[in-house]
Amino acid sequence: MDTDCIAHEETFLKLFESKKLFSFFEMYFNERALTFDHKWLRAIFPGGYIGLHFDNVYMGRGSGQVHTVWNPIGDINTELGTLVVNVGSHQKRKNQLIESYGMIDVDRDNMEGWYSHDPREYTEKYGGQWQTSNINADDIIIITMFTMHCSTLNVTDGNRYSRDIRFQPASDSVDERWYGKDRFGHPAFCFGFRRLRSHQ
Repeated sequence: MDTDCIAHEETFLKLFESKKLFSFFEMYFNERALTFDHKWLRAIFPGGYIGLHFDNVYMGRGSGQVHTVWNPIGDINTELGTLVVNVGSHQKRKNQLIESYGMIDVDRDNMEGWYSHDPREYTEKYGGQWQTSNINADDIIIITMFTMHCSTLNVTDGNRYSRDIRFQPASDSVDERWYGKDRFGHPAFCFGFRRLRSHQ
């Protein structure tokens, strides 16, 4: 399934490129906002989950002010696989984890993007509090590139769907993998990346 093509259908673009979102980020950035041309549709199948990660390891080549907008497709409860955020993790900009793991580029370094599969591994070293909730279809969650997050395990027999949208100031540089007609995403992205354990 070509999710990039599906994401550019008119019905999805009305959601991905909402005028309300643009207005919000233009006020937040105090300038014109830009969204990546690539749009992400996510699915978590029964028994699946998303491991702990910073978004920066996947899209950190451009602006330092990129923000992720996460929005469920339909109501999502914790049993289905909702978003989990370590509150305040983005504020620890000088800690060892951000300066090591957070500076990985999964394509350049041929590294796995997830920091860990176990939230306890993070809190035992860096503290913070994991928070989640049942989330309604009209809710959004906005996080930075250095907000540690993951998902709960989908323990149902149904699929969980969501969408990710990225916004940044229009005057900043853009990660060429995700913007422009020649964008190429993760050219060598595949299972089997090495894990950078020594930098955790």
